[in-house]
Amino acid sequence: MKTAILVDSTASLSQALQAHEDVYVVELSVIDQAGNVYTDTTDVVKMHSFYQQLRQTDTLPTTSQPEPQSILEQFQRLIDKGYERVFVLPISAALSGTYNTLSLAGQHFDSEIRTLMIDTKGTSYKIEHMVRQLLAMLRAGYEEATIIEKLNWLADEGKIYVVVDDLNNLVKGGRLSKTGALLGSALKIKPVLYFNEKGAVEVFEKVRTMKKVEQLWVQLVQSATRQYPEGFDIAFAHGDVPEEAQRMHQVIDQSVADLACRSGYLTPVLGVHSGAGALGMGILPKVIEVAGDGYVEEAQ
Repeated sequence: MKTAILVDSTASLSQALQAHEDVYVVELSVIDQAGNVYTDTTDVVKMHSFYQQLRQTDTLPTTSQPEPQSILEQFQRLIDKGYERVFVLPISAALSGTYNTLSLAGQHFDSEIRTLMIDTKGTSYKIEHMVRQLLAMLRAGYEEATIIEKLNWLADEGKIYVVVDDLNNLVKGGRLSKTGALLGSALKIKPVLYFNEKGAVEVFEKVRTMKKVEQLWVQLVQSATRQYPEGFDIAFAHGDVPEEAQRMHQVIDQSVADLACRSGYLTPVLGVHSGAGALGMGILPKVIEVAGDGYVEEAQ
């Protein structure tokens, strides 16, 4: 069965995955205070420029999910190319209406293409990891029911932790409760956030320094080595602080060596909410080995 994979732009796909003949992307957008609309991007130069501007503005940009018409057109293109089935892995349904919009489009074309919706309960490199795992399962000839079961397991088990410089962006964007933000501001702490079992953002731990963040994340990775004996990857996504991501990778590597790692930017749509200076870590268990292990750190 000819199968496509559809994600949104927050997945931060590598260039290789973006070029894959069966992988497709729908773009979210950033809207600045003047009403200018910018398509989400994984271009490093454009992302760096976005974060520079974000640091200098007092008015937070807004974000927009893909236009319903553009999604319908994407589905039609898949049908025209002869695809019979599409796995759709968008940003967490708890964070964006993108999931529901894609689901409605799939229902619209249900007589022409089989649409399999997966709530990733995350974003960024967690989705990219799931795409790589999905491609490997398709190559290995896994049955559809098994693939769905394992993708849902990856969504449930894959963990994302984030430390941000300014919690107000998340509150203004509706991604974090005011209580969580007030807690951080009042006590002058750096809350470590995480994506909970529903894919929503909550406060995971309260620490005061990045050194404490390092210690906490090392403990989480060490715990994962026991929890996932068949292996896992890690990923670091940042808001224009590549040196922080690199340093954190070195700290983790000294504690748990030989983990495949991916490191790079949070796309602008994610950056609107997490802010400049944010740093996230994903602990991403595997259900199948990926030949050649393309999960490598990019120079950024």
